[in-house]
Amino acid sequence: MIKIKILAIIVVILAFVSCSDIFEKDLAKESIIVLGPNDLTETYTLNQTFWWGDLKGADEYNLQIVSPSFDAPIQWLLDSNTVATKYPFTLSPGNYQWRIRAENGSSSTEYIIRTLTILSDSTQDLSNQIMVLNSPINSLVTNQLTLTFMWDTLTYANDYVFEITTPDFVTGTKESQIETNGTASYTAAQEGNYQWRVRAQNDISFLLSESFSLLIDTTAPNRPASLLPINNASMTDSTISFSWSQGANTGSSLFDSIFIYTDSTFISSSLMLKQQLSSPNFADSLGGPNTYYWLVRTYDIAGNQSSYSNYNRLDIQ
Repeated sequence: MIKIKILAIIVVILAFVSCSDIFEKDLAKESIIVLGPNDLTETYTLNQTFWWGDLKGADEYNLQIVSPSFDAPIQWLLDSNTVATKYPFTLSPGNYQWRIRAENGSSSTEYIIRTLTILSDSTQDLSNQIMVLNSPINSLVTNQLTLTFMWDTLTYANDYVFEITTPDFVTGTKESQIETNGTASYTAAQEGNYQWRVRAQNDISFLLSESFSLLIDTTAPNRPASLLPINNASMTDSTISFSWSQGANTGSSLFDSIFIYTDSTFISSSLMLKQQLSSPNFADSLGGPNTYYWLVRTYDIAGNQSSYSNYNRLDIQ
């Protein structure tokens, strides 16, 4: 009898834990801690970093910025969801309100509202400001030669000098072009490592951003080779270990996918398994008796892909 009661208690506990895993935390009675900017802040700095404390149970946060107030908005500048707890944003001189709330799939906190004033700097000195680069993100890896670069504009800037070089600003030859807004288009002559930055300027001052790195990789990975099980192998064990040789790295980081079919025509309806892998081996339990055909393809994180490997036939008795 005691054992039955203990078992019943365990079942109840497991059921409670299971339900807790399924149901999300109710955020309605929770509150976010706002860390900055402080309420009623007055500042000459155009770029502000809005940040708040992480709230347990939240999947994301909704940040909104308006001018001059939420009661009578004239400009709705931002309405964005983010998983981060910091969000940099560049404003012009003026009066603003911003608010933040935490959200998950079933609930949200109340908005916390703060007031912010960006003061007008009569000197229009850019050197005291902050230049924010938006895209491509730092350390992006891509297979595109033509890219659009974007940054936050500054009220006091007359124009911007977009600068790009390969492999870096220390050893490379710099190319530049003048833009009047926060975007520039550039086509690279070849793949490789690049750095880019932006210089905001007016008649009396300038401001140079940090440098972002970029890897352009347009070369497809080399073709892998299927190794084991060898072609036309016959096996009685349904748990099979596969291995192959990965082609040499031609640029960005590589990963493989194995494809296992039940038909030698490799039609999509006969695809039994596709698995992305970080190493050139894989084990799985296949049903039998049956005949399978397997092959491998290599990809890189830039978005290039190799041709398929040779395929091997496998019979499971």
